[in-house]
Parts: sequence; C-alpha cells; structure tokens
Amino acid sequence: MLYTDSSCRRGTSTILGTLIFVGILFTAVIPMFLVMRQADTLHEMRKHQLEIIDEEKEREYLRVRISPVLDSYSMILKVENKGDSMIKIIRLWVNEKDEEWIYLLDVNEDHEELLLIEETGSYSVIVVTEKGNLFASDNSLNLDGDGVWSQEDVYAIYVRISYDAVIFHITVTDLGDFTEYASVQRRGKGGTAFKAFIVPGPGTYYIEIITGGRIIHESSVTILAGEGEDKSVWVDA
Repeated sequence: MLYTDSSCRRGTSTILGTLIFVGILFTAVIPMFLVMRQADTLHEMRKHQLEIIDEEKEREYLRVRISPVLDSYSMILKVENKGDSMIKIIRLWVNEKDEEWIYLLDVNEDHEELLLIEETGSYSVIVVTEKGNLFASDNSLNLDGDGVWSQEDVYAIYVRISYDAVIFHITVTDLGDFTEYASVQRRGKGGTAFKAFIVPGPGTYYIEIITGGRIIHESSVTILAGEGEDKSVWVDA
C-alpha cells in the first residue's frame, strides 16, 4: 500500500497558488499600472502644451482703430500687429453683430478694411484672434440722422466666458448710477460666450455672472483715466 505525505501536498498547493497569483499580477495589475503611467504622461504633455498656448496668447497685441468715411455710411477699420509674433484674426464684431473675418498679420504689419454701415447710431469694433484674444477699437464713432460723423474714446468691459454651461446672466455695476444687465449664450460645444459693456468712464466696476441660479464669477476691475492708460479691460470666467 502507497502513502502520500500530506505536507508534500500542501507544499505543492502553495507553489501552485503562488504561480496563479503571480500570473494574475502580470496579466491584470501590471498592465493597469502601465496604463495609469501612460495616462499621467499624456496629462503632463497636455498641461505643457496648454502652458505654451497661454504664453503665446499673452504675447499677442493688436491696435484697433476706426475712422469715418465722410459723407458716406461707411468707416475704415485699421488693425496693427504690435506684438512679437504673427497673429491670425478669425472674427470681427461690429457692436453686437459678428462675422467670420480671416486675416494674417505679421509683426509690425497693419491692415485696413472698409466697413459698410446700415443705419445711424454709435459703432465700436472688436477683433478676435485664433488664440482667443479680444482687441477692441480705441474709439467709437457716431453717425447722426444728418449723416454727420463724430467720435469719442470708448471705456468698456469685455466679458468672455468659457464655463461649461449654456446661458449666462451678467451684471456690471459701479454700485452707483450705472448698472447694466445682459444674458448671453455660449457658442457650441467647447465655445465661449462673449459680451461687451460700454461703461461711462474711468472708475471701479463690479462683475457678477450667474448660470443655473448660482453665481459662478464675482470680480472687480478698475479703468484708469489719463493718457496712455487702457480704456478697456477683459474679464475671463
């Protein structure tokens, strides 16, 4: 009669169990670890790319100005690249109306464009670049009912919203005599919402943005008086 040592059977079972565990480790855990490492690497690469984009965005600078064409319903837009890199313009706003406008401006290059006006009133212009910067005209023009042009400096706050929602309600106030409200809609998936507020002049203004019944942005900005001071500011939310 043959007898099998139970301790031998237990040793064999332990070895088999260890081999099975190691097999599971190599087929499941390690690939998962490698995927996570790859995801971290891709995240860092994307973060670096965004930092480069932000840096390039900050280097853009356009000078925008409009001038009237006398005895006509038209004005001339002049855009100058005052930055240190080529700038691609993709959109043009005249008051609240926008249109696609593709133009490349090299460093120190300028471009003039004739804009036709449909009716009397006050006009200002905003140029949008491919990197998402907004550049407003230094002045506004007014055409009265007699066909006479006049111009004045513009003090403005430009609000750009990238928050993941659709409808936004914006309030701009100086906590005094000036308060203005507006509702804007984001353009498509991944797009931005935009609104220009013409303010009375230099001073401190408070901005509040609400969506879905809750406040998503509160801030204050100050527009300074004096020669060489910016007459417009941008608010990002």
